[in-house]
Amino acid sequence: MSTRVAGLLLCLVSALLFVPLVASCGGKGAQSTSAAASSAVNSAVSPTVKTGSDADFVKGLCVAAGAFVDRVTKDTQAALTPQPGTDGSPAATPDFGSAFIALFQAIAPAYGTFVEQMAKLKPPPDLAPWFQQAQPKMAAAAKALKDGNFTDPALANLGSDPFPAMPDGPRMRLQALAAKTRECDGLDAFAPPGSTGSFGDAGQPPKHSQKIALQKAATGAWTGPYGTLKFNADGNVDFNIRLCGISNGATNAFGVDDSCEPQEFKGKLTVDDHGFEIGDPGGGANVLQAYIDSSGKLHIGVGSLGELDDDRTGVVDIFAESSLTVKKDGCERANPNGSGMVPVVCKWLTEDGQQVLQFTDALGDTQSLVWVPGQNLLVDPTIFVSAFAK
Repeated sequence: MSTRVAGLLLCLVSALLFVPLVASCGGKGAQSTSAAASSAVNSAVSPTVKTGSDADFVKGLCVAAGAFVDRVTKDTQAALTPQPGTDGSPAATPDFGSAFIALFQAIAPAYGTFVEQMAKLKPPPDLAPWFQQAQPKMAAAAKALKDGNFTDPALANLGSDPFPAMPDGPRMRLQALAAKTRECDGLDAFAPPGSTGSFGDAGQPPKHSQKIALQKAATGAWTGPYGTLKFNADGNVDFNIRLCGISNGATNAFGVDDSCEPQEFKGKLTVDDHGFEIGDPGGGANVLQAYIDSSGKLHIGVGSLGELDDDRTGVVDIFAESSLTVKKDGCERANPNGSGMVPVVCKWLTEDGQQVLQFTDALGDTQSLVWVPGQNLLVDPTIFVSAFAK
């Protein structure tokens, strides 16, 4: 299995549980809600919610969360472990289709069990309204996963965590209690959305945001070897971008391929610090990473894009994986089981005339990120090469 296919599989794993990655993987948002999901929503709403203590709720949620993380980690690793062929052939990593099915079969029951355990908890009184709203959303998502319908908009309700975001007041109180609760060790189940933690995104607050520059760039038409970008006056966009990945036979820098058909992204535009979010009528969204280089060209694509400090140290989100911490003397990433950090082989070198950080990914393959010094960015080679001009 190629590195890119393996990365896509990890992305699909993430997509099933942490829905914003569906967009960042180039997936289309859902278009309609299934009748089964609607039924699950209605049946999961109870007229009253029995409430309990802070301590019992925190402990119960962390027990469920810990079991969820452990099971997903174990089962997804097992699904990607090379297996001997039935005909006695040597062990080989599963092909794309087989691996995806195995991963899906491992993840769906884990989330279903998590939802069942959550439904048995008694929330504090000030979380009762949130709990009553969260239960049917989680039940509908679990039903969609079980049925293999991962384009169901019920999955969009998961946000960036296995459950919808809690209101800040109760969440902050419970987060403080969780820090003193043994069952919550290694988890950050009450972290705010978008923060680093076992249940959150690995994002860091941007120090070198290009949001203003990207907003100014979001007008008119842009063209390049990798497609066309049209920013309409009504706030909608129509992008056609070649997202071909890296190929050994490609002659472009870093082996970035441009021979595939363009992928279309249409919808309402939202500008982020380092990218664009394109909403569709079904309530889903596609997220594309982007930046403006020193010559004014717009780079856009799908993959890793993150900031480092001036000394080229910091934490970067790695596409379809966890975050990568870049230090002066090496790199490290969080252990999937939550038990601290593990070292990662990495080094700076020159490739195709650019400074790149070469590192070993979660599957043991070698990857590279290109350094963009003017913006303090580390970007996927496919984004670095995919440049557009007016």
